[in-house]
Amino acid sequence: MKSPNQHRLPGNAFGAPHLQRGYATLGIGVVLLFMLTLMTVYLSKSGIIDLRTSADKARHAEALATAEARLDTGVAWMSVQTNRDSLTPATWALCTDGTITGSLPGAVTNAAWQAAFGDVNGDGTVDWRCQCRQATSTGAATTCGADTVYLATPRATPGAVYFLAAGGQSVDASANVVVKQGLYFYNAIFPGSPNGPPPLMGAGNIPLNGTFNVVANPNGGGQGVPVSIWSKATIDDPQGASKTCHAEDYVGGCTNPLSKKDVKGVDIVDGDTTNFPPDMFEYVFGVNTANYDVVKRQATQVANCTSLGPSSTGLIWVTGACTIPVNTTIGSSAHPVVLVVETADFRMNANSTFFGLVFAFDPNGNAGSMTMNGGATLNGAILSNDNVEMGININGTFNMIYDLPTMNTIIDPENNFLKLMVRMPGSWADYL
Repeated sequence: MKSPNQHRLPGNAFGAPHLQRGYATLGIGVVLLFMLTLMTVYLSKSGIIDLRTSADKARHAEALATAEARLDTGVAWMSVQTNRDSLTPATWALCTDGTITGSLPGAVTNAAWQAAFGDVNGDGTVDWRCQCRQATSTGAATTCGADTVYLATPRATPGAVYFLAAGGQSVDASANVVVKQGLYFYNAIFPGSPNGPPPLMGAGNIPLNGTFNVVANPNGGGQGVPVSIWSKATIDDPQGASKTCHAEDYVGGCTNPLSKKDVKGVDIVDGDTTNFPPDMFEYVFGVNTANYDVVKRQATQVANCTSLGPSSTGLIWVTGACTIPVNTTIGSSAHPVVLVVETADFRMNANSTFFGLVFAFDPNGNAGSMTMNGGATLNGAILSNDNVEMGININGTFNMIYDLPTMNTIIDPENNFLKLMVRMPGSWADYL
């Protein structure tokens, strides 16, 4: 007879209840591990994307900085130039008209060039002149390849200039940036006086003694109104053999004078306390006297005038006395000199010739004196901001001729004496 417990299963056949709880823990652990793995993979991919994005931004910043540096190099180089000679092929290689080639991404066509700068005339044609130079070089450009700054001037707006900096790359060359910036040229000499100054202009008295001839600015007082001398102080009637006249009446001397001994004609404007500029430096350069260093830094600075000659041109600032030797020519009608003599004396010796403008200047209004010896000729104008007296001493015959070609070269914005004024608002772009 079988025992009542003979077919009973052991109580621990499937393990004790307290041992069976590990299955649940294991399942939860597996699920958590799987989720942790998914999260790790996600975070890894997200981190890689962030790293790539950061790296792309860094490479773009490198490329942009390179392009900006090249752009600024071109702008800085141009900003110290005093004339349009800085735009000639001697310093900028001439591009194929309207075409950029070289380091810009992809094939750059006339259409791309037009898209970069716009259709000036609205006729769908390329309206730009293009020149280029190596951004890292101070010499003349020979090619328009890497490290290039392109210069564009619209035919319809000759006072404007655009720079296009190409070849901006990251260190690993995986990012490229091209930037452009427009600037305006402005006439730095007599910006508010399109007709130019008279041949003689002084803040103080201008003595009219001795033997000299003054050829008037034919438009000094407006179109067709000749002015020979302009002063804030009252000028005595001319004495000695001093004469003024029109250019057509000058043949080695004034044959039909406007003003002469004891006769002060209408071409001499003196005692003009109303219209005479309160700041002559600002009248000449568009910068007030307090900031004259702005102009001085732009000029070629010399201690004296011994190095000047026929090939001299541009804005030259003399920090000491200036003496033009006998039989010496300074500048030319096509390439004149604007000479600032700061707080020192200026002398032209016998038979010397000067083309351009001489400004006897002192920040405190006490400019040096001027001495003109026999046979000296100045084609242009003489100015002084001396508040007391211009200080002209003449020994022998001196000819002061307002030479229109010379002065037009200085005054006309299409000629030599130009400066970069300001960057055009809204002209910067890096989307090219």
